[in-house]
Amino acid sequence: MMETTMSLFIDLASIIANMGWVIIDASDEAFFITSDSPVYLTDIDGSRIGAGWENANAVGSLPLSPRRYLGLHYGLPPDTLGYKRVSTEEVETLNKRAIASASYAIFSPERYPPAETWLLNKKVN
Repeated sequence: MMETTMSLFIDLASIIANMGWVIIDASDEAFFITSDSPVYLTDIDGSRIGAGWENANAVGSLPLSPRRYLGLHYGLPPDTLGYKRVSTEEVETLNKRAIASASYAIFSPERYPPAETWLLNKKVN
């Protein structure tokens, strides 16, 4: 199993290297959260249905810290490294992705009511 896993990492690394990267900076009033499943993959229209790393319209995102997020996009040249500061509302949208992809845990640097709601619902289910 370890050999298969390592092979997947090598394949995925070459795919990610061919995407454009954008560092996303949270507004001063907001912070990013993460989960036990932090990578969120969609197509360019935001749909997760049929989204895949090797698709030419793939868009990936990954929280790096409470202040920074990484956006990966095939629509940008592979040597692109961009920077974007986002509003509190855009941070909330990215945080919803973290909650939507969580299986067992959400990690937050501060109290975060949407994560608490997820946790309470998770305990009930």
